[in-house]
Amino acid sequence: MRCAALRTDIPNLLVAVVLLCLSLFLICGCGESPSPVIATVGEREMTAADWIWECGLGAAGEGNPRPADSRAVLDRMIERAVLAIEGERRGYDHLPAIQRQLAWIEEEQLLLETYRREVGDPNAGNPEEGDYYQELRDGAGVEVRADGLAELALLASSRGRGDEGVEVVTFRDTTWAAGELLERLRMSRPSGSVPMDEAVLSDLVEREIDRALLVERAAELGIDSEETFLRTLRRERDQLIAERVLEAEIGSGRDPSLPELREYFAAHREKYEREEEVRASIIVVESMSEAAALLDSLARGEDFERLAREHSIDPSGPRGGDLGYFARGRFEHIEEVAFRLSRGEVSEAFAVDGGVAIMKVTARTPGRQLTFDEARRTVERDLREELRAARIASFVAELRQGVDVSIDEELVARYEQQMAEVIDEPEEK
Repeated sequence: MRCAALRTDIPNLLVAVVLLCLSLFLICGCGESPSPVIATVGEREMTAADWIWECGLGAAGEGNPRPADSRAVLDRMIERAVLAIEGERRGYDHLPAIQRQLAWIEEEQLLLETYRREVGDPNAGNPEEGDYYQELRDGAGVEVRADGLAELALLASSRGRGDEGVEVVTFRDTTWAAGELLERLRMSRPSGSVPMDEAVLSDLVEREIDRALLVERAAELGIDSEETFLRTLRRERDQLIAERVLEAEIGSGRDPSLPELREYFAAHREKYEREEEVRASIIVVESMSEAAALLDSLARGEDFERLAREHSIDPSGPRGGDLGYFARGRFEHIEEVAFRLSRGEVSEAFAVDGGVAIMKVTARTPGRQLTFDEARRTVERDLREELRAARIASFVAELRQGVDVSIDEELVARYEQQMAEVIDEPEEK
């Protein structure tokens, strides 16, 4: 699928569209002018639409945004703006690395949104995708020269003997020579390396052509001037600059000393416990009558493991039904039964997705407090993160002393209330 060339770790833009609708609903509900300003940081203005959009963006993949989290989101937006202002003062916004990253993000957003509108969900696949790209290619008059591909392969080799000026691709008024195209391919690959094999290289060139045609189509649709797109770029730009400031000022944080680690462990012992675990085996069959017959066989002393291999339709069947050790939360659909049984005990038949199950617990490991040595690596990670977070908070507080930060608390409270009403409504139905 050619859309594999698009990066899929950027939050699905459908989320942004839904949140924009929520933003507009709240704005209209407040009776204010579009996107009222809820906070200013220096000369940066933060609107209600920005805030509501980020409340959902931050919760994408983590459930719905909660009203209690909305203020934390606003605080993070202010922190990011303060850091971005500092980064601009240091000239980080002009760094080539930042410019390249931002250009890449801009292109990715254009590609994803264009594909979503014209074809469908980039992650879902679409049988008409090939026809769509072919239509774009036909309209652009794309031509790929075989001799140009051969020169590109030579350039991609460690010997670099190819001719950089040989034309490889032409469409409309655009021409990609071998040297220029090789650089485009290197920038689009995380490793920065380009394979020498002509067949693989040809596929990469095809994807690069598709990317370029999608960007052109995005310009035709006017996506690059839409507020949702511009909001994303503003956010990503400030985030890149803020991260560079933190990297330069704080880095990964300092290594805690051994006394600090022991003190932290003693104060947070409840975080470092090994949960109770059970080891269980399971037999899953299609009907209650089959399960009843197996329970009769087990009551006569037949081997659970053998019966699981012979009769279970669960993937664990070939292993004798063994599920291994697990704690609560891993197999939520069966854990209530598993943790109720004693070692060696067999359950009654019970319903599961796809059939009827019988379970046997073969071992139990009680929960216990970990020793310092057992938990040390985790303790070190947790304490380093806390120390770094504290250093960031202190650093940002220092920076805020030199930046005018203003929050319209009354307006923020009104929007928090309306967000709470909108978000809680589905749960009440």
